[in-house]
Amino acid sequence: MLESAISTFRVKDASASEAFYRDFLGFTKTWGDNPGDGSPVFIEVKRDAVAIHLSEHAGDGPECVSIYVNVRDATALHGELESRRAPIASPPESMPWGETVFVVEDPDGNILRFGSPD
Repeated sequence: MLESAISTFRVKDASASEAFYRDFLGFTKTWGDNPGDGSPVFIEVKRDAVAIHLSEHAGDGPECVSIYVNVRDATALHGELESRRAPIASPPESMPWGETVFVVEDPDGNILRFGSPD
C-alpha cells in the first residue's frame, strides 16, 4: 500500500539550499511556495524517484536530520558528485551489512547517506 516517502529538511535559506541540491547533487526544483513577503519559503527538489522538501518553516521538524538514499551504484554516483565538487563528508566505504555507502552534508548540517549493494 505504501508508495513513497518525502523527507523535509529544515534550512535557513531555501534558495541557497535549492542551488546546493541542484549544482552539487543534480536535483531539480519541482515546485515551491515563496510568498515574497518575508514569510518562510518551502521548496521541493527531486532527482529520479527521490524528492526532498526544503523548508524555512520552524515547525517543519528539527534541524540537522539524516536520510538514507538507496541507489543503484554508490561508487558511480560518488564519482559523479565528486566531479560536481560536492562536499563529500565520507567517501564510499564497504559496510559489514554488504553495502557501499558514502555521505554528503548539506550547508544546514543535514546528512544524506547514499548506499547500494556491494
